[in-house]
Amino acid sequence: MKQLCLKLILPMTALTLFAHADDQIPSINMPLDNKIMMMDKEQQTFYDNRVSFCFGHFYAHTDMGGVVYERLKPDSMYVGIATAVYSKTVGISAVGGYNFLLTPKDRLTPVAGLSYVTGHGHDLFPVLGLHYEREINNVFRVGANFTTLIASDFVYTIGVPLTFAIDSQKRWELQMQPYVVHADSWLFRFTSTGIQGSIAYRF
Repeated sequence: MKQLCLKLILPMTALTLFAHADDQIPSINMPLDNKIMMMDKEQQTFYDNRVSFCFGHFYAHTDMGGVVYERLKPDSMYVGIATAVYSKTVGISAVGGYNFLLTPKDRLTPVAGLSYVTGHGHDLFPVLGLHYEREINNVFRVGANFTTLIASDFVYTIGVPLTFAIDSQKRWELQMQPYVVHADSWLFRFTSTGIQGSIAYRF
């Protein structure tokens, strides 16, 4: 059950967003605060889509790998599709939500969807989550992700993604995400911690 929870939840926590870029030129009569916000948007590079490749989990007893696709356009619908492979088990998750651009540097995305797992039987689970990200500077962003699996057990994960742009065009990213997964039921209880590493390409 511990490995099953990791397979279902961890791919859904690899979720981060860029701020929305604006093509308009500030008007002379526009209030100063609005001009500053618009100029901040213009200075940011933004791509609507991201594909992430998980290359390992450090300090965790799993060699799980996977691929995640996300639609990241701010103030628009969010789409996330994740796959995870562990031994002979394959998990697929699909979620939808909305990317709220709170400020040019703050994004909030509530998500909901389903996770399907094959291997030892076939199981389908609803998933709910909330993802937040703050842009610190041009090359570094920090976030906070919460995801819960709606099953007979109370299972949730909390992650803190640390994302670094590793090229001048901000298309390639390196992410290290410390996380904790907790499951609690009348049969068992466990907590697992680790660091999920991934590399991503935006387009």
